[in-house]
Amino acid sequence: AAAYIGRGELFQKLLDSARQAVISAEPWLFTIIGEAGYGRTHLASELALRLEQLPPCNIVRLQAQEAMVGALPQ
Repeated sequence: AAAYIGRGELFQKLLDSARQAVISAEPWLFTIIGEAGYGRTHLASELALRLEQLPPCNIVRLQAQEAMVGALPQ
């Protein structure tokens, strides 16, 4: 988490919560939100890399292609 200047505590909280999910054998959902340039993708990628080292841990990565505005297409 050293690469996260000012966000090391956030990374550690996410990692601890994810480890708890593995221990409890219950699925958890993490959503990382923030403004452009905050480093959400990098943070999520690093978290996933760490968690993949914890057996048995299955990582599902979802990423929006673009923001949805207005009604859904028919």
